[in-house]
Amino acid sequence: MKSIVDQIFELFDEVGDSRCGDEISYLDHSLYCAQLAVQDELEHSLIAACLLHDIGHLLQLRKAPYDITLSSLHPRLAHDFLCGHFPESVV
Repeated sequence: MKSIVDQIFELFDEVGDSRCGDEISYLDHSLYCAQLAVQDELEHSLIAACLLHDIGHLLQLRKAPYDITLSSLHPRLAHDFLCGHFPESVV
């Protein structure tokens, strides 16, 4: 079985180039958010949370093209994917 880190890299590899807005990909958005957290010298768990905050959208995109009516599912998808692998402060 692949590690959670390998699975996260695969997600970003597979669908991270998808757009979360008109001008930025999910990968770039996630990296930018994490970079801001690093610059603000936040706790490591918050930096990881910033990096992973849209992981539910990536999970959804992996299964099907983005559907705005399903976007409310992304927090649950993220929780179920990350829970047990990261502390609650990240999840």
